[in-house]
Amino acid sequence: MRLKASRWASGDVVQNSFQFPVAALLKEDVRYIASNEGGFRRRVGHAIVYSFLTYNSQGRPTLNVANIGGYYFAAGVSTVWLPGRQNLASYTLSNGSESLGLSVAVNLLQEFWPDIRHRVFRRK
Repeated sequence: MRLKASRWASGDVVQNSFQFPVAALLKEDVRYIASNEGGFRRRVGHAIVYSFLTYNSQGRPTLNVANIGGYYFAAGVSTVWLPGRQNLASYTLSNGSESLGLSVAVNLLQEFWPDIRHRVFRRK
């Protein structure tokens, strides 16, 4: 279990070392910004779409190159040391896509957490 935790921590460091310079260069906001619209479907759609898009410095939607690239970069770097890995590209594509898929779930949680927190825990 300890190895897995350190793998996640080192993956974050590698991902961030790619993500932050690229975001600065492209003037992308790497944070998830919750929807200001009402309605469950619209908010779900926003959370899904903004797993792939972000806002640029002019406040316009743009492809989230820094986050998406960071997922695949970290997946690739984390596998270089593995012995016997014949298909590094396949593993990188698989793990990077898994991270991207998890970002959808995380964005959904971030979108609805204030409502959940308010209703379940009676907090604002």
